[in-house]
Amino acid sequence: MDRKTAHQLAALIVTLSVASTLSHVRTSPLGSANPKSRFATIEGLVERGTFAIEQSPYKGTMDRVKKDGHLYSSKPPVLSTLAAAVYFLENRVLGWTLDAHEARVVASTIVCAVVLPHAVMLWLFWLFSLRLCPDDKRALIALLLVATTWLGVGYAVDLQNHTVAAALGLFALYAAHRTVEDQPESRLLPALSGLCAALLCTVDLSSTPLSVAVFLYVARAGGKASGKATLTFVGAALVPLALHFALTWMVLHSLLPAYLHHDLYERPLKEWTNTIGILTYTWNALLFGHHGLLIMTPAVALGGYGLVAHAWFKGRWRRLAQHVFWPVVVITVVYLSMNRNYGGQCVGFRWLIPASLWTMLFIAPALYTLGAGRRALWGLGLCLLLGRLAVEDALQHPWQHGTWDRVLTGAKGKYPDNDRASLRQKQR
Repeated sequence: MDRKTAHQLAALIVTLSVASTLSHVRTSPLGSANPKSRFATIEGLVERGTFAIEQSPYKGTMDRVKKDGHLYSSKPPVLSTLAAAVYFLENRVLGWTLDAHEARVVASTIVCAVVLPHAVMLWLFWLFSLRLCPDDKRALIALLLVATTWLGVGYAVDLQNHTVAAALGLFALYAAHRTVEDQPESRLLPALSGLCAALLCTVDLSSTPLSVAVFLYVARAGGKASGKATLTFVGAALVPLALHFALTWMVLHSLLPAYLHHDLYERPLKEWTNTIGILTYTWNALLFGHHGLLIMTPAVALGGYGLVAHAWFKGRWRRLAQHVFWPVVVITVVYLSMNRNYGGQCVGFRWLIPASLWTMLFIAPALYTLGAGRRALWGLGLCLLLGRLAVEDALQHPWQHGTWDRVLTGAKGKYPDNDRASLRQKQR
């Protein structure tokens, strides 16, 4: 297969995956506290010029805090503020309002803030895989697995931090990789890497280890241009970090995020935390239980094999693999040991979506090492079948009990968000 044909097939895979996501984009934030909290901030900023949400029709969310008599979203403010720019233009230019044109505003905001960066990320994943694997066919298989079975594909239908953080994380790592390996004279790549790495940890605070790993990857590169690249990286990173702290101060008069102000929550956080043991929790969240990442996205295990193999054994991509391995382990251990509530009612262990994408970067190298025997083909087929089942659940409604969850626990399905009137009444 020549490279031109491979690019065409990759473009087809990306197009079909994004089209599937677009056909399921949500048209209302009702039915989940997570996007409802963000749209409450968006509505308040555009229509009243305030972060306060007590007058918003979406104020009925558990993801809120109370400060000085006002209600605010507990979500980090950067993503909601950037997404509010979309609604601002629609409101001022087209006259759309969330009250009268909810479906149009919500869908277009999600497309601009989530689906577009997600689509670019899929193409960059393809380009990244080509750099890590000399075989175009195996790189195409890796892209197919991510575009069809990675849980972030399903979550891209709604306004949330996980898919956005995954896109930013891959942007940052790809630009850093190009900076380290190609050592270009231009400072554009290290600037993009620093900008995206900093945006990543402001959008998804738990992904901070990924941002630190990208910085260390650039800073420890060596070579004549390493110092300049590091300074450029840091300078660009200061912009989103300054925005994050400025917005957080405007909302809470504190530099600490709302997540660390437990006393501001109207509902005690301990009510959200599951107290089961770590082994049981690991089984259910990471392995083969009702939110099990590996049973829902088994291609992650294939990427994990490639990651460990390249991190431990000498090879061209050993240093890259090591800078991917340790933040993925740190994030996984933190979530398994410190905050056991499965991420709420949702499809799969959504908190590991950004870290799992980094792991899946090593699918193509793993396939190149393992070969393509009959057993490998059966394994890839199983990965596609099980992974697509979870993605289909998330595409239909990410804030529901997935099929695997319902089979194991007998849980009911999705929120009854088709009944908009009753949901609006409840949230009041």
